[in-house]
Amino acid sequence: MNIIETILFPFKKLVNKAKFNYSNSKNDIDLFGGAILATNLLMWAYTLVVVRYVDSSVVKYVCITVCFIQSIGFLSLFYLAKENFKLLANVLIAGGLIYQIFYNYYTGGFATSTLVWLGANAVFAGVLLERKWVYIWAVISVFVGCVFFFSYVGGYNFPRLLNPKGVVYIEFLTKFGWIGVLAYVISIFCTAQEQSRELLNKKNEKIDNLLTILTHDINNSLTVLKMANEMSKVTGDTKELQETMDRASFSIGEVVNNVRVLHRAENDMDVIKCVPCNLDDSIEKCTKMLSGLAAKKGVNFRYADFHCPDTKVLMDPMYFNHHVLENVLSNAIKFSKFNGNVDIGVRVNDGEVELVVKDYGVGIPKTSLVEIFQNKVNRSTPGTDGEKGTGFGLNILNMFMKKFDGRVLIKSISEDEGCEHGTEVRLVFKAIHGLSNFETNDFRFGNLVVKGV
Repeated sequence: MNIIETILFPFKKLVNKAKFNYSNSKNDIDLFGGAILATNLLMWAYTLVVVRYVDSSVVKYVCITVCFIQSIGFLSLFYLAKENFKLLANVLIAGGLIYQIFYNYYTGGFATSTLVWLGANAVFAGVLLERKWVYIWAVISVFVGCVFFFSYVGGYNFPRLLNPKGVVYIEFLTKFGWIGVLAYVISIFCTAQEQSRELLNKKNEKIDNLLTILTHDINNSLTVLKMANEMSKVTGDTKELQETMDRASFSIGEVVNNVRVLHRAENDMDVIKCVPCNLDDSIEKCTKMLSGLAAKKGVNFRYADFHCPDTKVLMDPMYFNHHVLENVLSNAIKFSKFNGNVDIGVRVNDGEVELVVKDYGVGIPKTSLVEIFQNKVNRSTPGTDGEKGTGFGLNILNMFMKKFDGRVLIKSISEDEGCEHGTEVRLVFKAIHGLSNFETNDFRFGNLVVKGV
C-alpha cells in the first residue's frame, strides 16, 4: 500500500460504509435526507443574505454554525442506524427552531415575514415522525409565535439589522421557499398514495391467484376422495382405496399448511431470531431428513469441489432448515432423474456467502424461469417420477430468505436447451463482519434474481 492509498483508505472505508447503510435503508434515507436537505438549503440561502446584508458578526457566526450542524446531520444519515433517524429528525427540527428564533429576533421580530417558517416545524414532523410529534412541534411553534406577538404588541423594540436590499431577498426566499416546501410535501404524499395503491393491487392480484390455486388443488383432492369413497362402496376393496384417500387427505393438509406458513411469514406473525449458524450443520440435518426420499430415486447428495466448510451466516436454523434448504433439496430430488447426483457447496464471494445446490435433472425452460418469481403462487410442475407439489414452495423459500436479509439466485438449462441441463439454486447471505460489493445484471423481481442461460 503506497502513501496515497494509505491516506485515502479511511475515506474509502467511510464511503463503503455509507454505501452499505444506504443499500439497507434506502427508502428511509431518501425520505429523511430529502426533508433535511431541503431545509438545509433554505437555511444556507438565508444565511448568505445575513452574511451579505447584516453587520452583526454574532448573528453571522450563529447562523453559519447552525447551518453546519444541519449539514452534518444530513451526512450522518448515511452512518446512523435506522432506529436513530427519528431522534436525529427531532434534534434537527429543534436546531431549525433555534435558527428561526434567533433569525426572527434580529430581523424585526413579529413584524418580519420569516416568522411564517415556524409552521414548517410541524410540517416536517408530519413527514418524518408520528402524529404526536406534529402536535408537539405545532404547540411549541405556536408558543414561540405568541411570545413574539405579545412582545411586539407590548411595545418591545426588536432589532432590525437587515438593510432594505436584504429585506427584498428575504421576501423572495420566504414566498418562493414556501412554494418549494409545499410542492415537496405534496409530492411525498402523492408518492405514498401511489405506492399504497400499487401495493393494494399487488395484494389483490396475489389473493386472486392464491384462491385460484387453492380451489384447483383442493378440488382435485376432494374429487379423488369422493371417487375413492364411491368405489369402496361398489368393490368392497378398501386397502388400496384407503391409501388413495390418505394421499388425497395429506395433499389437502399440505396445501392448507403451506398457506398458513406463507401468511404468517408475510405478516411477521412468527418471531425469527437470526443467530450465527454453521451451514454444514443445516446441510447434514436436511440431507438426512430427505435421505429416504432421495433413496427412492437413487439420488446421491455430494459436496461440491469448491465447498468451504464451517462457514457461518446469520439465520434462524429452524425456519431455514425446514422452509428453505429442505425446500431446495426436495425440488432437486423431484426434478432429478433416477440415480442422479445433487451437488451441495458453500463458497464465500466478496463479502457474501452462497449455499449452492445444483442438480442435473430436466431443468427449467426459459419462459418458465422468468415467470417463477413474479410474486405469484404457481401451479406445481410434476417431478420426473410424477411427484406432485403445492406450488407454494418457492414463495415460502423467498419469503424466509428476505427475513434473513438474503436473496435467491437461480440458473437453469432445460433438456431442450442444451446437454448440460439442470438447475443451480444459490442461497445468498451477507457474510458476518463483511460488507457486500456484489453486483449483477440479472433479472430482478423484488428480492429474487433470475439468472439467464
